[in-house]
Amino acid sequence: MGGEYKFTIPILPPSVNALHIILWSRRKVELKPEVRKWKNDAIVFVPRITLLDNTLVQVDVVFHYRFYHASGKLRVFDTHNTVKPLLDLIATKVGVNDNRFKKGSWDSVDSADEKVEVTLREM
Repeated sequence: MGGEYKFTIPILPPSVNALHIILWSRRKVELKPEVRKWKNDAIVFVPRITLLDNTLVQVDVVFHYRFYHASGKLRVFDTHNTVKPLLDLIATKVGVNDNRFKKGSWDSVDSADEKVEVTLREM
């Protein structure tokens, strides 16, 4: 059995709906500049972790953000759409293929303090 690692990223990830820009003239798909900025800003909060060879990983995340606008209207923020960019970021920093992330959960907390709490567990 491997280790357990906990860390917090104080920046919410972008939604998968807002990740890419299609450059039709060059037949290319790129990350949007704001997504590249989020990745550059957020990656410093992911610690250097060395996972055991061939272990599977459980990733549990808790998103903290305001559920409602000041007007009382529900904020449009699809938490589940932010999981994939977050997992990609973690896999990049840890240096593993995200296909090892086989189990996990996500939850949301209504909070003025925007952040993502992450727990990685080797299985």
